[in-house]
Order: sequence, then structure tokens, then C-alpha cells
Amino acid sequence: MELRFTIPLLGLRIRVSFWFLAVLTLFLLLDYQLVLWYVAVPILIHEAGHLVVMLFCGVAMSEVFFTPFDIRMVTRGKHALSYGGEIAVAAGGIA
Repeated sequence: MELRFTIPLLGLRIRVSFWFLAVLTLFLLLDYQLVLWYVAVPILIHEAGHLVVMLFCGVAMSEVFFTPFDIRMVTRGKHALSYGGEIAVAAGGIA
């Protein structure tokens, strides 16, 4: 079971697993000091950095899938990045 929606401008499908939502809800219910925001926001900014650099490098994204343990980014077709492009995508997470 999962939540699915599409961002029309990018044609990007977003999938969120039930367990991701369950863990997130549990953290929100138990986090009375709002520590989760100091963890979740930097993680989202980090992953968005990878996504933005991939889009600038011409890699067409088809899907982003949120699970409790990782965030998977699925590309459309075969995209071979140069070594520089690979380094840029890896460094994009620092943003």
C-alpha cells in the first residue's frame, strides 16, 4: 500500500510507502521537542540537491520513491553521465 501522485510540470511520479508514512507519523507523535524537523528538513534538502543536479545534467527522472530506509530516484531510459557529471550529482547532496 502506498500513496502515489505526479508533479505535472516535471512529469515526475512520487511514491510514498505506507511504512514511510507510519514511521513519520510515529516520530511526529513522539517528538514533543520538534527534533524531527532538525533531521527531516536537512535530509529533504540533501536529496533535493541530488535531484536538481541530475535535472541540470539532463537526466530525466521518472519516479521518486520514499521508504522508511531510503529515497530511490528512478531515471527514464539509459543515461550515461561523464565522470564529472557523476561527481556533480554526488556533490549535489552537499547543497
